[in-house]
Amino acid sequence: MRTLVIGDIHGAHNALLQCLERSEFGYAEDRLIVLGDICDGYPQVKQCIDEMLKIKNLDYVIGNHDLWALDWARKGIREDIWLTQGGYNTMASYEFGEMPPEHIHFLANARPWIEENNRLFVHGGFNPEKPISKQDLQTLVWDRDLVYDAFQKYHVRPDFRYGNFEEIFLGHTPTTNFGFLDPLKLGNVWMLDTGAGWGGRLTIMDVETKEYWQSDLTSILSHRNFKVEIPIPPLAGPDSQATRCDPAKGGPPRPVGTPPVAGSLAGKGDSARAKRVPIWYPCITRRSR
Repeated sequence: MRTLVIGDIHGAHNALLQCLERSEFGYAEDRLIVLGDICDGYPQVKQCIDEMLKIKNLDYVIGNHDLWALDWARKGIREDIWLTQGGYNTMASYEFGEMPPEHIHFLANARPWIEENNRLFVHGGFNPEKPISKQDLQTLVWDRDLVYDAFQKYHVRPDFRYGNFEEIFLGHTPTTNFGFLDPLKLGNVWMLDTGAGWGGRLTIMDVETKEYWQSDLTSILSHRNFKVEIPIPPLAGPDSQATRCDPAKGGPPRPVGTPPVAGSLAGKGDSARAKRVPIWYPCITRRSR
């Protein structure tokens, strides 16, 4: 049985189906860990949860958008910030009626984190100075400090680690914030949210082999006029000796600080193009975009 992990789905049902098909996921044989935020984004949340309920071996980690959706489903709370951050489309997926009891149960019984085999799966992040069992839920679903700290640390010492974990798998903070539509590895942190909720891709990864598969751009799959914004953040100086593997060419590592590699982040047949940020991460073989 394979164990696969998938990033933030955000109601992108067509992207979810593509990832499951391209990874040849076995609904009865394989195991899927979802890093949260199936809600809010595209208006197919209901279909996404229905799809999750078909999977025999499923572990769902709660996300901040899931908590917002639960407040609406159980208490009727509809804050403006939630509505403008995808909540309206979550309600639309249920035709502005009630969320079915089995869907409420699905979200309400999600886990705050999963820790196993020296790996941690959590939606947002955590305070590395405290045991994971002592973290409050708001930190686990909302934290971004860990990711941005990891991005800074990696330029100085790429092999750094948080805690005693071999690997930490996170969603919540899109890799598009760092200029990528692919998963990123920063020290022992894997970032798996590749912007599916906001026009990017959905990513599913084999936990053991690190092979991963991606959907097409959700902006294209949903037939919405979504422009994918890929910001280019500040990088280490030209004297930095940190290296990265250039997936655009599949070649040897290049020094951080060299000019960005121009290339398509959208894949064959897609129209969106952007620049790749010079940041190190492993070359990973994948079967399909």
